[in-house]
Amino acid sequence: MLLVGQSAVLYSRLGIVLGPGHQNILKAVKWMVIIDGLILHILTTVLMYGTYQIRTNRAWARGFRVAELLQRTVYTIQELIISCLYVWRTVDFLRVVNDDRRKSKRIMRELLAVYVCSLLSIPQAPPSHVPKLTMATTATSSS
Repeated sequence: MLLVGQSAVLYSRLGIVLGPGHQNILKAVKWMVIIDGLILHILTTVLMYGTYQIRTNRAWARGFRVAELLQRTVYTIQELIISCLYVWRTVDFLRVVNDDRRKSKRIMRELLAVYVCSLLSIPQAPPSHVPKLTMATTATSSS
């Protein structure tokens, strides 16, 4: 749920940044978050339940590990898409609002630096919660 919650928070603020002229993009992002959340959470919930309840069959644990990897990958791509939309619209705002080219370039460089830092943190965020669950699942399924 943590990953879907992060996407939902980013989506909720995206409408402010995109503005009224980009409702189709906003709808597409909304449905991307909803569909990814439903499919991936149902998949991992079923596989986690199978892993904990059917301990003699290791296929459940293998499936769960694959589903976790798939979930991390999909959510990373989803976060990248939403982040790119934020940067795109913010750069447009800066071009319209700022008359001082020097100040505008400095702000764009800072924005780019923040974006690069956020890109570096996206793939690292989900795995920080996964190793404990994976180790618990593996230990449970092998006993």
